[in-house]
Amino acid sequence: MNDLLYLQHPNPKPQWVEHIESIIQQLLSVQGTIIVHRSKLFALMDDFRALHKNFDPDIHAPQEKLKQASSELVEAINKTNQLAYYSSTAHWSQPAITWPSSYMRDNIRRIREDVHESLIIFGCRNCPNFLISEEQLNAQNDVDILQLKGSLMEYLAQVQGQPQTPQMQGVISLINERLRSIGPLEGIQDGPALVCVPPFLPAKLNYVLSHDAFTIGNTIGTGTFGSVHIGTMNATNRKVAVKVLNTQILGGRQLETFKREVWTMATLNHPSILRLVGVTLTPPFCIVTELLKGSLYDRLKFLSPTKRSIIALKVAQGMEQLHAARIIHRDLKSANILLDEDDMPRVCDFGLVGFKTGATRTGYVGTAQWMAPEVLRSSPFYDEKVDVYSFGVLLWEMLTLHEPYSGMKQEQIVMGVIESGLRPLIPQNFSHSKLVQLIERCWSEQPSMRPPFSTIATLLMQADFHFFGTNETEFQAANPSTLISINLVQAYDSCNWSRFEQLLKSVTREETESDTQLLPVIITLFSGLSVELQSYLVSKLSTMVDFEVFIAQSGYNFILSMFNMAPQVVSSLVTALRQVDLSSKCFRQVKLIGCLADSKNSDVTQLCADLCEYNDIADYIVKNKLPLKNVNDKEVIWLYNNLLMHAQLAPIIAQQQEPIMIAAARINDYPLEICLMLESFPFNETHGKMVHDLQLITKLAAISDMNSSALKVINALILTIPAEFLKDEKNIIERVVKRHRVLFKALEMKLTEELSIKLHPIDWSTMN
Repeated sequence: MNDLLYLQHPNPKPQWVEHIESIIQQLLSVQGTIIVHRSKLFALMDDFRALHKNFDPDIHAPQEKLKQASSELVEAINKTNQLAYYSSTAHWSQPAITWPSSYMRDNIRRIREDVHESLIIFGCRNCPNFLISEEQLNAQNDVDILQLKGSLMEYLAQVQGQPQTPQMQGVISLINERLRSIGPLEGIQDGPALVCVPPFLPAKLNYVLSHDAFTIGNTIGTGTFGSVHIGTMNATNRKVAVKVLNTQILGGRQLETFKREVWTMATLNHPSILRLVGVTLTPPFCIVTELLKGSLYDRLKFLSPTKRSIIALKVAQGMEQLHAARIIHRDLKSANILLDEDDMPRVCDFGLVGFKTGATRTGYVGTAQWMAPEVLRSSPFYDEKVDVYSFGVLLWEMLTLHEPYSGMKQEQIVMGVIESGLRPLIPQNFSHSKLVQLIERCWSEQPSMRPPFSTIATLLMQADFHFFGTNETEFQAANPSTLISINLVQAYDSCNWSRFEQLLKSVTREETESDTQLLPVIITLFSGLSVELQSYLVSKLSTMVDFEVFIAQSGYNFILSMFNMAPQVVSSLVTALRQVDLSSKCFRQVKLIGCLADSKNSDVTQLCADLCEYNDIADYIVKNKLPLKNVNDKEVIWLYNNLLMHAQLAPIIAQQQEPIMIAAARINDYPLEICLMLESFPFNETHGKMVHDLQLITKLAAISDMNSSALKVINALILTIPAEFLKDEKNIIERVVKRHRVLFKALEMKLTEELSIKLHPIDWSTMN
């Protein structure tokens, strides 16, 4: 509130103002109890919080207006309190079952409208607007309905496990009816719970296990999901970790969590991500992974600064790959980082991962101490930067060796982060280090201010960002650069195509030269890529290699193979080839020129046409490839035009029917190109019948008014072709000649004597 405003008055804060501020404060105090409809209610609470800080009514307004506005505002606050009560931990279930899906959304919309109107009456100048768009409200509601459906499905599972009295059966019926009214939602598996889960991984990822493939041993951990055991793979005697779910059927949120966890581990192949061994799709449902000795949370206080610096970097690298696959972890914390015998980390526990699709998120997921403000608010829109925030808290743990917000209740943490920007306290002796600056960037309030993991990983390679006391020699030995060829194979094997594309983007010519396996790997994997990735890779080749040398040497057969691929790939290849000088020796390879001449791709034919400006290539094409096999008429006409530039080839080209046939068929489509080619074509008497049968002169005459080149071609044809093939077109020729007689002086004799075309006497001396 603006205290200076009230200091000017004898009674700076009227009692009714204090009363309104008091009931707003009471409303805000219950926010921590809300467990459903969080996105809508938390957004509304944020506006009430802003109102509490900036409530500046015009206290000199007419009393009746102030009384009316106060009444409306208090009523809206009380309605919000009531909605919060029925969304709390103790009271959410009955309203969730009985209230219509639109009840909360419609009530919150009306509350916002009522508060907005009351603030207008108050004459407030600095208060929040309270009105939001229908799109925003619907986005918040989508998040809340998704959470509500998951909660109802879990509640249904609990009720079904109790004695089935008539009362319980009635509750079950109500819940099922409510779930049907909500309908299917992205993020929660609908339909009955499954005793056998259908295969859901890519076919090439063979991770399905039978129960007799492993033996389950001692328990090493338990939780709400089930238990984790030491296991043994029977075929190899390898020790593994076996997570056994505590249910014989999978449905709803449990099934979705199961699929997400398995899918993420199966499709990501990175040394810092927990490795999947296999999964059973029949009960007892088991997820089998590599066995590690413990979590970072348990081991943190026993790790040297060097170990901690190495772990921080490797976790960042693992998260970089996770985000490259458009996956958001959403529960990154020290307990979800496992360590192997050498204290190398594995990011794990992917049950809460989200996939970055542009859709609204599922709101409140994760553990409060590590959760970003936008997640705590159940915002419908957040991105992978929530993991960066969590990583900032994780770095703080590794710096201080303490648990964040120790001694505080979850509600206190949530409200502290939301209301006052609460963060773990940075010890004074660390406050000026670059690592602390990075931590503070990671947990910035604004997601856009948080750096991506690619930047974080780069910084964590530098000594200035290591934990104090790090042995830099030991650190460098533990972090040799990984060859891109190895990373490409890993991304390919795990079908992580976004990671594959990201790696391709990073390849430079220097890296190709230093990584001798990179080009062989690319050539080997190429046929298994999507058309889009193939096209992108081809477009990148010129930045990865000396393309001219590549075509002439190691990449020759690879380039030739592309001419039989999808048009999109072939067009990308032509774009790459055009970056090489057309006079280059690499284009003087017989098989390459043959592929260019035989291709049915118009871009390829045009490139071949351009190459025919060179005498040696034109000579090969004329003597070995005519007539052409492709159907790209316009480009073929251009190719013949360039071939005809070489006078010594004219006698051979004159034997070809192809250019005349294309000219007659497509002259109306490409008049300029065809007339230009026909002007150079070496017509002779043998062409007479074809010209007559194709009515070429008639077609040329039809465009002669608009195209002077057509007249020149007609001139050449009449002078060359025997008269017997011109008689049928006598009238056409006469009309053309009458219109253009000035251009036909040289023909007058032949026209008069052989075709009996009478011309009026012309005084040629008057003609220029």
